[in-house]
Amino acid sequence: MVERRHRSTRGMSFPHAIDAAILWASAAAAVEPPRWRVVSVHEGDTVRCLDAGNREHKVRLSGIDAPETGQPFGTVSRDHLRQLVLRRHVVVHDVGQDKYRRMLARA
Repeated sequence: MVERRHRSTRGMSFPHAIDAAILWASAAAAVEPPRWRVVSVHEGDTVRCLDAGNREHKVRLSGIDAPETGQPFGTVSRDHLRQLVLRRHVVVHDVGQDKYRRMLARA
């Protein structure tokens, strides 16, 4: 019986393309995202973290609109975020930078 190979536009047979995709997905899944330690909470939406090299990063939580410390409920918001994350290790997913050059991240 003759094996038929279907060619993609890049010249790779379909079965080989599937194998390559599976290997790539397996390698991507095996890489664990970095975990940073939260060392301070500035406001209800901004924290400072240390990475594995002990470099400090100011991180603003994307999608969170917390009141500023001087606004009503600002200190309540900050204190609640402190209870949740201070001195804990978190996974930071970088989604860009804001106009104040803080890293925007999602948890």
